[in-house]
Amino acid sequence: MSEDKKNLLKQMRAIVKAQKSKSLEQHPHKRGMDLLNTGDFEGAKEAFQESIKRDSEFPFSYHGLGVCQFNLGEDYEAEKNLRKCLDLNPHYAASYAFLANLEVRKNNQAVAEKLYRKALSLQGDLFEALFGLAKLLLAANKNQDEVKTLLKKAYFAEPEDYEILSMLLDNSEPNSDLYKELAEFFRETSFEEKAKYFEHLRELSNTQKITL
Repeated sequence: MSEDKKNLLKQMRAIVKAQKSKSLEQHPHKRGMDLLNTGDFEGAKEAFQESIKRDSEFPFSYHGLGVCQFNLGEDYEAEKNLRKCLDLNPHYAASYAFLANLEVRKNNQAVAEKLYRKALSLQGDLFEALFGLAKLLLAANKNQDEVKTLLKKAYFAEPEDYEILSMLLDNSEPNSDLYKELAEFFRETSFEEKAKYFEHLRELSNTQKITL
């Protein structure tokens, strides 16, 4: 077994052990994730730092800390902790995506694109990488067909995000096939009202084609 696989196995065992622990609710990593999800980046940062003190080999706390620091504008520290996560787990796609976000801030678009694509090679449905790469390509006015594909996948990953839906529709020609695909997706995921909405758009699109 390769060293990478051994490390991943060790990490997964640590997660299972934590899940079985009666004190899971009090674990600083869990607390950090809860605070991160509410947008309390300072509080989450402290929790992840405490988690790292308890276990300096747990990669996901470094990632969480890096995300907090990214949102707090502490870019140097964010990059250091995201890379530490990847040192411990080189297959963690989300850290590559956030490193790409940092490169975008530094106007290093070529480096950012490589990092987004690396993230997607590891996790093809990762929202952060899909949306980040789509915005990057859109700003550079290149690979517009790929932009549409990325935006569609990003919207399927986060169907409550209306910014992505707006970008997808703004950058797509009125297309009954697109509307059909969106309608089918929402019907399969029990969003009946949204399914009906896109079916209506599809009908309008087909009517316009006949009129023209």
